[in-house]
Amino acid sequence: MASGAVGLVVWGMATPTTLGWVLLVQANTPVADAVIVIRNGGSARHAVAVHATTAALLIATGSVLILR
Repeated sequence: MASGAVGLVVWGMATPTTLGWVLLVQANTPVADAVIVIRNGGSARHAVAVHATTAALLIATGSVLILR
């Protein structure tokens, strides 16, 4: 919840480029979550479907905001 709150504050108060960088940094969280799921015997399909997809969306959105 804290990382989501940081994103909301930056979204409301900073430039789009800054928000893009924050999103790229926050993409580490779902990547780590996917690794944790897989290393603890969880389904790789679930890890990719949920966590890797979230990371990909954060990276794509952050990249668009930085490069615009």
